[in-house]
Amino acid sequence: MTEHIQSDQTCEAMPDAPQALLPPPLPEWGAAGFSPRARTLEESDIRSMRLAGYALFAYVTLISLAWLDKWVMSACLVVIIIIAYRVTVVKWGSPLQKVPLMSTIRAIGIQILLVISMDCAVASIMGGIVYLADLMELRYCLDQLDNFFTPFELSAVSFVNIAVLTPFAEELFFRGYFLRNFRAMGSKFAIGLTSVQFASLHMMGPNQIYALLSGILWGRLSIRYESLLPSIAAHSLTNALTCLIMLSQLDIPSMMASLAARYGGFILIAPLAAAACSLWLFVRMSRRVGTEIPPETPVMLEPGKTAKVIFHWPLSLILILGVTAFTVSVVFILAFPIWMAFFATD
Repeated sequence: MTEHIQSDQTCEAMPDAPQALLPPPLPEWGAAGFSPRARTLEESDIRSMRLAGYALFAYVTLISLAWLDKWVMSACLVVIIIIAYRVTVVKWGSPLQKVPLMSTIRAIGIQILLVISMDCAVASIMGGIVYLADLMELRYCLDQLDNFFTPFELSAVSFVNIAVLTPFAEELFFRGYFLRNFRAMGSKFAIGLTSVQFASLHMMGPNQIYALLSGILWGRLSIRYESLLPSIAAHSLTNALTCLIMLSQLDIPSMMASLAARYGGFILIAPLAAAACSLWLFVRMSRRVGTEIPPETPVMLEPGKTAKVIFHWPLSLILILGVTAFTVSVVFILAFPIWMAFFATD
């Protein structure tokens, strides 16, 4: 009888004993959190994020050289797609998991709001500059603006590069490999850092603002749906619409200036109002995507280890270049009307 009781106790204890020695299982990326328990950054996390910084620097260098020729650009983008996809799959699994069709349509709809907002704002501002130059009869400034809006020529290869290959490459790198490496510091930090670095690569003020807002949305989409398909679709649509608008060769600033001359300068307020409304809707819907991200356990960040990541030289260098380009472009936009009024001569 005693032997029978002991054997039953042994059988009950055996399945539980090994489990008590094992750590709790880690969830997959995009699940309830990066880690089920609060923890500090490990050295492996720091090495991984510093490696991502070097990869970002290599990416920027390769893309900069690739702009020399459209066929070189195609080859470089294909190489980036293959490498980024393979590295992401090996470490985290496929980033191109299927999502409901309505989720992709929703992402495209939110992105269209941002496209409308930025295009209306740029049309209003540039139309106002042309209107003022025409009103003050500054022929030299009008000639300079005509040179600025030169006809845009785009081959089929370049269109494929911009509207198809570039979105795939940038999303696989930034919202795939780069974002996932930095999720060790939390989703919000990873989305913010990748968006700022992504915006730094667009070397003009308006483009950087547009890229920053888009990067935040695409980062939230990639985490919310555990897939890059919605962000790739929204990114491709954005680039394709930009190409089509430029190919149409519509001189929108001159059209806005003509309307202002006919109906009064107050007509330029209408595009700004449309831009503000579209931007408000975009921010509201983008925030809603952010609230749908599953909560995660915050990571206990140590100042020394955090500084090793944030101030790593590739990240700092690209950020400095981006801030410099943004400052120069904003100063140029603000100074151009003043230069027209006081220094330009016919």
